[in-house]
Amino acid sequence: IEAVIARLKDTEGLVKKLAIDGLVILALADGVIDAEDLPIIDTFVESQSDADPLVAAACTKALAFLSGEDKEITSVFQWMCDGRPQIRKSSVYALGKAKQNNPVIISMLRRRTLDDFGEVRACAVSSLAKVSRQGDAEVMAMIDPLLDDRDAAVRCAAVDALAEVMLPYDQGAQGSLPRLLRLVEM
Repeated sequence: IEAVIARLKDTEGLVKKLAIDGLVILALADGVIDAEDLPIIDTFVESQSDADPLVAAACTKALAFLSGEDKEITSVFQWMCDGRPQIRKSSVYALGKAKQNNPVIISMLRRRTLDDFGEVRACAVSSLAKVSRQGDAEVMAMIDPLLDDRDAAVRCAAVDALAEVMLPYDQGAQGSLPRLLRLVEM
């Protein structure tokens, strides 16, 4: 898989396009899109911002195909890397209406939790909580750093998101609940 992913850095557009097609076939090989396919999905998400608009569009189309979501959700995929923060925020908000536990959607939202704009990050973490299953440790690990975000709205959204995703009994010393309590005490 890594060899095919490396081809997305090629200078030739045709090679990149063939690599995208090959990665879609690899992702579908076992008939299920799951955590095993995350390197492919994450590569497509990252390549949505490729300087070559044809590569970016092909990655967006591949993500839409792999997501299994309906057109209402996949139609916003093309706007996830738009230069305008309000467009990205609206797109991220729409992804919050996707099916639960979809690795494509979760990967796209994870990328937006790193956005330059606080409003986009806050919306991304809220949407991430909506599409994640309760108790998902990987999602909680994505949310956790946002508790220390420089933007207060993002921190508040992260607290709300953890409350949604966290299991009520997730109270171990390293768990999220003790961390939330320490934030409240500040």
